Parts: sequence; structure tokens; C-alpha cells
Amino acid sequence: MNLKPKEEPGVEIDSRYWEAAWRFQLIAPFVNPGFDEEQKAEHRSQLGKNPVTHPFRGPITLAPRTIRRWCQKYRKCGLQGLVPAVRGDQGTLRILPVEALELSLKLREEDGRRSVPQLIRLLIAKQPEWEGVLARSSLDRHLRARGSKKQRTTKPEGPFRTFEAKEPNELWQGDILHGPVVICAGGVQARCRVVCWLDDHSRYVCHLEAYADERLPAIEDSLKKAILKYGSPSRIFVDNAWVYSGKSFTLACGQLGIHKIHSTPRYPVSRGKQERFFRSLREQLLIEVENREALTLEKLNRYLVAWVDKYHQTTHSSTDMTPEARFVGRQSRLVSTETLEESFWQWTTRCISSTGELKFAGNVYRVDPSFAGRKMVIRYEPYDISRVYLWEGGRKVAVASPQHLLHQVRRGTAMAKRNRESTVADAYLEGLEAAHEMRLQQELNLTQYPTKEEQ
Repeated sequence: MNLKPKEEPGVEIDSRYWEAAWRFQLIAPFVNPGFDEEQKAEHRSQLGKNPVTHPFRGPITLAPRTIRRWCQKYRKCGLQGLVPAVRGDQGTLRILPVEALELSLKLREEDGRRSVPQLIRLLIAKQPEWEGVLARSSLDRHLRARGSKKQRTTKPEGPFRTFEAKEPNELWQGDILHGPVVICAGGVQARCRVVCWLDDHSRYVCHLEAYADERLPAIEDSLKKAILKYGSPSRIFVDNAWVYSGKSFTLACGQLGIHKIHSTPRYPVSRGKQERFFRSLREQLLIEVENREALTLEKLNRYLVAWVDKYHQTTHSSTDMTPEARFVGRQSRLVSTETLEESFWQWTTRCISSTGELKFAGNVYRVDPSFAGRKMVIRYEPYDISRVYLWEGGRKVAVASPQHLLHQVRRGTAMAKRNRESTVADAYLEGLEAAHEMRLQQELNLTQYPTKEEQ
């Protein structure tokens, strides 16, 4: 039954009395003497089968006990008995500490992107004795009553189709997130890029690391580290960015036997698992990093490791299991270190001078004079260009030694400085890292090492 109130000019509707009138219309067949028992039974059956439309809350389901209670109140007090009661303590704090609400308002004003669960994490980091006292629904209700709401982001429109790999390591999803401004090598501040490789079946993070930029070496370096830890996946699922579509990355996947799949252009919802993971990462960690002074890239990566450790032990809403538990028992395709290293060497071409000199990335290298005057394919490790390799016919034919080495690695791009400072964010981030260190210590204490007599 839909009795949604219609606005009439000059008429103000009392919501409580309107709800009483709506309740009466539902129970009228039971309290009206003109209905026989068969009609009452039929009406009772309809109420039990179908939801009814509340005038203010939308579709709801009524329990038989609720119907009996309304009938009793109407017979006793008439329509007044159906008027919803007003709580005497409405709007007041009963369990939620006043200090917690005031601090939540301050934290939300400081950064409107903070969700209620994240506010609770920050409050507990600030006052550990509040753990178990702060209820999400209560805090959210009081924040809304004070006019504090989280900043909303637009969601992509459907239709959507879900999919999931059958086993761990069958499919990894790779993506890049624009992270906070960090202090890079040489004290230069730049907006980092957070690269992630996520197992599709378990939602386990195979590798998560922040880099100074999103150039190709960062993508390949992160994938290489993930494979070293967990073996090579059968397939990877990436977007259509140039870093995933280039020849070097495609050749590396071919050498490792990895099937590279690209998502549908301009359809980000196909990477929904990565998008949802990045949303959690931003809400629970990166926002707090942005609310303090700029960190070094190394410090941010330590926080990422600590946060991922906690994420792996948290039950996922889609699988009802922790990522760590669902990733156990994976089948790993092991790759030798030499094959892995060579697969991720970068490719380019350079001309060898008549004196046997090769110039690359601002450095000067010396090669065998027999290659003088030739244009050669060279390959190199992007994070260590102290040596480059001459490549011909699909194999390494020579090593170019540095004669004048100015740069060991590729250089990043500078970014404007951002200044923020939040003591609550500091406490939360330090507590996150401390919890990770404590878990590592506990695992070490549980490990039984052989004594000298047993060796």
C-alpha cells in the first residue's frame, strides 16, 4: 500500500500523524467489524507475503507481531495510539563519548573524504580505550544530525558483469593509482604512483609499491618482484595505457609465458576489483598520508607494507574469507632468476662511435672496437644502468662497461610541495606500522629454529 504524502499549497503535514493514518489503513480490515474472518485471513496473508511502502522509508516488511500490536493500540486509544512515540533522549549521546563526536567533526572538517569506518580507526588510534565503544551507525547518525557528510564521488553507470578466476595465480590484475606527494631522491618532491598486482581469485596483493613516476621500469619492476615472491601468473589483466601496451612489456610477458589481456577501452568498471581495492587503500591510508607533512618514498612504502599486512587478514565482503586464507594452496609457476632478470631488461638502439664509444642516458660506455660504426640493439636493467648489454640475433653478444657514469638510474619529475599536518593521522600511521612490526615479531617467536646440538 502506497500512501506517500502529496504536497498541498498552504498545508504542512505532521509526519508522525501521517504515519499513524498509514498504519490505520493497513490494520483497518482487522479492526473494522464489517470484515469477516475469511477476509481478515486473506488480508493477513497478503501483508505477510508482500512488502508495504512506508510513506517515508520506502518498502518495508511487517512482522505479524507488529500488526497485532498496532491493532491493540488502536482499540485502546484510537488513532492517537498509532502515532509513533518520540524518544525522550532523541539527539542526545548515550554511549558515544562527546569527545569522540567532537573529534570526528574536526577530522571530517579537516578532510571531507574520510568515511565513518576510517574516522573510527583514527579515533581508536588517538584514544585506544574507545575500542568497542564506537558504533558505526551511531557515529554516522550523529554526524549527519550535525550536518557532516562524507564527500561523494560519482560512480560509473552499468550494466556490469562480474567474473572471478577459479584458482589463485590464474589471473592477476594490474593497475596504477596516483598517490600523494612524496620526497624522492635528492629531496625533490613529486606525486608518486602506486603500482599494484592483485590476485583476481583471492584479492591477495601480490605486490604493492609506490614509485616516483609511472614509467615503464616501475611497472616491470613491480611485476618482477611479485613473480619472485609468488611465481608467474597464467594471465594478467591490465588497461590500455602505453606502459602496458609497449613492445618491451609485451616481449617480457611473452618470454615468461604470461597471457596479457587488455580491458575494454573507456570502461573502467571491468577492473572493478582493482578500483575497489584502490578505494579502500585511499580511504584507509593515503588520505591520512596526505594530511601530514610529505613523507619520503621509502617511508610511504613501509606504510604500504604495514597496511597490506592488515588488509590480508581482514575478511573480504565478496568472498567471506580473508585474502590470505583464500590465497593459500596456490599453484606457482617458478621462474629462474636469470630468466626473470633478462625478461625485464629494457630495449633500445644506439650507434657505436668509430672509437668504440656508446652514449646512453647521459653516460658514456666503452665497447669492443669490432662493433665500431654499427647500430646495435642494447638492453639494460632500468634501475641499474651501470652496465648495458649489446644484443644481436636474440642473444647477448657483448657487455658495455661504463667509461663516464653520471646517472645510475632514470630521473623523475618535480612536483609542487604540499604542506599539511595532522597529529591524529600521524598517530594512526605510526600505529599501523607498529602493529605490523609486532606481528612480524610474533611470527619470529613462533618459529622454532634448530639448536646447536640438533644441527
